Amino acid sequence: MSRAANLRSAIAISATLILVSLGFEIRSRIQIPTGWVGWPRSLAWLFAFVFSLFLVTSGTALLWKTAVRLRRVRKFILGRTWIEGTWFVKTVEYLEDKREITRVGLAQFSYELPDLVLDCRVSSVMLATGDPIETKVTSIILDDKLNYMHSFTRYVKNVQEGGAAYGTFICNDGKRAERYEGGVVLLNAEGKHNCRQTAVKLSEKEVRRISKQYGSEWQQRALHDSEWVSAYCKKYPPVSIAERFEDA
Repeated sequence: MSRAANLRSAIAISATLILVSLGFEIRSRIQIPTGWVGWPRSLAWLFAFVFSLFLVTSGTALLWKTAVRLRRVRKFILGRTWIEGTWFVKTVEYLEDKREITRVGLAQFSYELPDLVLDCRVSSVMLATGDPIETKVTSIILDDKLNYMHSFTRYVKNVQEGGAAYGTFICNDGKRAERYEGGVVLLNAEGKHNCRQTAVKLSEKEVRRISKQYGSEWQQRALHDSEWVSAYCKKYPPVSIAERFEDA
């Protein structure tokens, strides 16, 4: 069971114990009209019990739905498995005795509320041509040890490819994931396919800056800025990306 599910269950159990105990305390202090005997008296207590359970269920659900809307609460609940935010991803392809960055992208992780189901949207480009890659993530798995995998379908120049990305998120400070390392498997790749993916999490300040600077379609516009992309690829030769936006 995930950390979020454990915490949600703990809240529900705690709320139930508190409210049921409160219900018994209230019951001991309330006087039932003397004329209520037999089944009317039993029915009154049954109604009170059912109503208290309804309050417990509704109250717990409302508390959870309200709390998880806050980013800091989600961060606390998910602990080390909290990867919400924007990640810069580069894909390196190994060709015989050399390696080359073939794609760069931005992966935006978020959580569907109120169940905190991990979701991912990816914007990426081919470095050689500047062509955008349309990617649809179809399923995601992230365990408590930060092992990750997602399957995807993507389109490059109207050519469909299917595959999976797999790897591990890495906590530099031992608390929050800041890096990712893994690989990619293409199901319909022609010939050998040896790709490695690495990613770093962008700061909230940097995401606000580039979204403000590039405006609409800021993900693709940022990825077509060779200078900005090169800052995240310092261990490789200078990155040159075909410009597809006039004001990029």
